[in-house]
Amino acid sequence: MEDSQTAPGPGIDRLRTEPEARLEYLLANDVLREHDDGTISATGEFDDARTSGGTTKAQKDRIQTVESIIRDVAKEYDAGAPIDVVLERAEDRGISDDKTEHEIQKLRENGKVYEPRTDHLRPSS
Repeated sequence: MEDSQTAPGPGIDRLRTEPEARLEYLLANDVLREHDDGTISATGEFDDARTSGGTTKAQKDRIQTVESIIRDVAKEYDAGAPIDVVLERAEDRGISDDKTEHEIQKLRENGKVYEPRTDHLRPSS
């Protein structure tokens, strides 16, 4: 008699148990954080923006920080904030160059900053 079970479909290795599915959900929604050493800890917060496809609190904080840096640096330079100085100051605050450049692009697209001169930024208001 043949085995009535069939192999899982493409991309499905096996069915997850309920605890595994819950853990995956919590990790995906930033309730738990998986560390490089494989341990998992609770963040104590639930960022529901993740489930609704919005901007997370961490992203909002990063955007506000980059915008604040641009505002502060622009006050120091007549031509606006040099992007390399903005990148340096953001890195001093723990934001990588890639993330800073990404947030600068978002701020440009939203009209919150503009480029009065090549490689310089100024807040719109």
